[in-house]
Amino acid sequence: MKKAIPTTVLIIVLSACSSNARPSSAPILESATPAGATTTMTPTDTILQIEEPTRADWFGIPIMPGATAGEGDEEGYVFTIKGTIDQVRKFYEAELPKIGWESLPSEDASTLLFIRDNGAESLTINLITNQDEVLVLLIK
Repeated sequence: MKKAIPTTVLIIVLSACSSNARPSSAPILESATPAGATTTMTPTDTILQIEEPTRADWFGIPIMPGATAGEGDEEGYVFTIKGTIDQVRKFYEAELPKIGWESLPSEDASTLLFIRDNGAESLTINLITNQDEVLVLLIK
C-alpha cells in the first residue's frame, strides 16, 4: 500500500533539489540598550549558529551518526548527512538486518527497500545527493 508523503517532508525534499537554494541569513537581534548608551561586545556575546544533531533513531530505525537537519512525523523522516549515497547505503544495509529488517532488491541505486515480520512492515529509503551531502528520506 502506498502512503502519502507528509507535506513538510515533501517541501524539504523539493527545496533540497532546487538549484536556486540560498542559505538563510541569521536573524538580527535588537539590543535593549537605551539610546545614547554604549556597549562593549565580549567573546560570550557572539551569537553562534550551531546545527543541532538529529535524534539517534526514528521509531526504531537508526539515524546515521553525524546526521543533521532532521524532521518528520510517524509516516516519514528526512535528514541530511555529509557523505555519499554509497556510504548511506552501506550503513543501512549493515544496521537494519541487526534489528530484523530484510533487504529487498531495488533497480534504483538511490532507493533502498526493506521489510520486516514477513512483510507486515515495510521501509523505503530514498537517497538524493546535493553537492557533498545526501538527503535521506525514510518512509514507513
